[in-house]
Amino acid sequence: MLFRSEETKESFERDRVINAILSDTIIDYKADRSKLIQFHNGTHSLGGVPFRYLSITHERVDTGISSEILNYQQIPTSVMGAYVEPLMNRQLVIIRDVEAITEASFKQLMSQQGTTAKCMYPIFDNAGRFTAYITLDYVGRTVPVNENGVCICDTLVREAHTIENILFGE
Repeated sequence: MLFRSEETKESFERDRVINAILSDTIIDYKADRSKLIQFHNGTHSLGGVPFRYLSITHERVDTGISSEILNYQQIPTSVMGAYVEPLMNRQLVIIRDVEAITEASFKQLMSQQGTTAKCMYPIFDNAGRFTAYITLDYVGRTVPVNENGVCICDTLVREAHTIENILFGE
């Protein structure tokens, strides 16, 4: 068993590495904001149905971009709407235009952050549960593409798997 100070030291080291990865994604994917969003339990309804929430646990922003970590806590998972299914199926989700989002709550949440486009990739624990996702926000512009017209976010899986290993081990 680890002593409390050793647990704290490991926690800070894990946070440092995750933050470094998110900082790198801002450069590598030309993103404005990079976030790790994790799911957590909330409360239960009177009938015993659990409420699930999501919160930003780690965030990095480019110069001149607002930080949203304090504004994006305890968000009901229901706001994600149809975007949950492709993430649960381990798919990269690319939203090229937030204005085209049909999920009203999710669209409003993104618009409040100034996000005009985004990429999301899921993170799973060792038991195969969808526990988090990494997301790249683009503010005032669309998702960048390479010289072949392919979204440059298509390799975001690398960073997601690295974060999975940091959070849950190999």
